[in-house]
Amino acid sequence: MRDNFFEMYKTRVFQTILEIDWKVNPASLGDTLIRHYFKAGYTERSAATAMIEIVTV
Repeated sequence: MRDNFFEMYKTRVFQTILEIDWKVNPASLGDTLIRHYFKAGYTERSAATAMIEIVTV
């Protein structure tokens, strides 16, 4: 059941990333990083913003 929540979370994070910065390729971001934010309780928006900051530095 938790895997289903993670898959929905991951999809929403990818959608949010593309809404914020369409030049970032979400496929290049690993599941490990997304799973970290998921387990830490980040919202989809917060996780997407953090991931964009990581890949654009």
